Amino acid sequence: MTARIPDAVRDELSKSDFMKVCCFCGNDKPQWHHNLIHGGRQVQEVWAILPLCKSCHDQVNIKSFRRLADWVMWNRAPHEAIDKYSNVLNYKAHKEHLNSMFGEFRSEKIKALYANLYNQN
Repeated sequence: MTARIPDAVRDELSKSDFMKVCCFCGNDKPQWHHNLIHGGRQVQEVWAILPLCKSCHDQVNIKSFRRLADWVMWNRAPHEAIDKYSNVLNYKAHKEHLNSMFGEFRSEKIKALYANLYNQN
């Protein structure tokens, strides 16, 4: 199911400081994780790809981790993208639900929430 990331998206990701370390634990050398599968395909948009180290990447199927990853992704997505992908599921409502769970999105909160979730310090 792995698709090659288009060159334009890859270039934008490569330039982003956000993509240089795991967004959850801060480890370097992250893998780029396609967090959204839509219509059976990986969404090839900058906001839908998250930098995860191998350890965090291995946790993407854990419900609590998935919620946190979705919170990061949907808060990085522009409003029009949420509308575009909400034809089957209401991702605006999903984002609002995640924000009620984790609070207002701020990138500096990600690592603290992850550490709290997995009781790491």
